[in-house]
Amino acid sequence: MKMPLIFEHLQTLPSINENWFSEWFNSPYYDLLYQHRNDEEAALFIDKLLNHLELKPDAVIADMPCGNGRHARQLASKGYSVYAYDLSEKNIREATKHQTANLHTAVHDMRQYVACNVFDVLFNLFTSLGYFRGDYVDRRILKNFYAAIKPGGKLVLDYFNAPVVLRNLQKESRVTHDGVEFHIQRYYDGKRIIKTVEITDRQSVHHFAERVRAYTMTELCDLLHQAGFQITEVFGDYQLHSFEEQLAPRCILIAQKKPL
Repeated sequence: MKMPLIFEHLQTLPSINENWFSEWFNSPYYDLLYQHRNDEEAALFIDKLLNHLELKPDAVIADMPCGNGRHARQLASKGYSVYAYDLSEKNIREATKHQTANLHTAVHDMRQYVACNVFDVLFNLFTSLGYFRGDYVDRRILKNFYAAIKPGGKLVLDYFNAPVVLRNLQKESRVTHDGVEFHIQRYYDGKRIIKTVEITDRQSVHHFAERVRAYTMTELCDLLHQAGFQITEVFGDYQLHSFEEQLAPRCILIAQKKPL
């Protein structure tokens, strides 16, 4: 399905740092803007996934990237051995505050090799792919994931459903949290959704941006197949309802590494 360009009032797209995610995810303003993403939401989703996956009690799980660890904490609370990785040092510091004997945290860039045949399941949640200029980087990441998962193990990839997101794309919004004002603009360049964030905090002004590839379900499946995975299931929301391209808010894929 061809998706329309959404530029209109924008004449020149703002220049975006290739490593925008390093700056933005390490900023305290990121957590302030997205404070509605809470542990309760994470717990409900994790419970649904675990009930569906029916993992063995001794399963070893990776959450990568883990953000501040809200999903990893829920996984560890079930008794699994959990490894939580993230590029952001700030996020890992926060995740480490809740570290337990079975929750292990480390700063790691998912573009780099992490392990070989270690994890029963690897979670890549909340649209944590597609940040990079070329699709080849995402292919490399998925191959790293494939190597890290045990034969017969699974990858859970949670991404926004591009057609629905683009149809409902709000071009501009303003919100205030704790006296900090956020002016947000969103654009689509034919491949990526670009979000610019201007932040006014008292007398200071800060600028950040997000740039995420608007992969369709078919494109995500192609990437996974190229990495060696076999798609086993596709869900459309955090309640694990069936996927409908024109209605589903999420695209949640379960993919399996070839058994020995």
